[in-house]
Amino acid sequence: MSHTFYNSLDLTCKSPFGAVKAGQPVTFNLTVPEDLGYVDPHLVLTKDRESPVHYRMEFTGQTPNINHFTLTVTPTTSGLYFYHFDLYTDFRRIYRTPGGEGVLSWTDGQDWQLTVYEPDFKTPDWLKNGTMYQIFPDRYARDENWRERTLAEVADNHHRLVLLRWEPVPCTEVRLVLEEGWSERPMRVFDFEVR
Repeated sequence: MSHTFYNSLDLTCKSPFGAVKAGQPVTFNLTVPEDLGYVDPHLVLTKDRESPVHYRMEFTGQTPNINHFTLTVTPTTSGLYFYHFDLYTDFRRIYRTPGGEGVLSWTDGQDWQLTVYEPDFKTPDWLKNGTMYQIFPDRYARDENWRERTLAEVADNHHRLVLLRWEPVPCTEVRLVLEEGWSERPMRVFDFEVR
């Protein structure tokens, strides 16, 4: 029978769920079967493009044949963080599976991701409950004149907008014919250029 060491989608393993504000504590709970022998688990947390930091987890008790460990860390700066667990014995580590669960490994694997955002970040009201698609095919075929060409296209086509700031609401209303036999309906169209 396989054991679930950790599951990032389970609040008993990671709390709170999802992205966190900078300065907000995050608690990680790990369970390790007793038959693996002595372990000294560490959370290995790496901020994007920085060196990993090893945090020793605290033993919190035991249920039949299972050791429990916990750690609370407070990321102080926003950014992307990646993490896995190192058992510190026999070169065994715990990496994530595609389903978010932890799997025991003796080789490198896939880390979990923790997104930390600025505490004062506020989603613009006009974007709430909306859907945003990020399709940027021009990002793969740029030449030295792409910016001028794009701005000229926007100037000639009132249905496009290059967004330089998130406020005020960047919107152009157009009519969209969904499919033959369907009626027209208004649709908001946005073209974004993130700077």
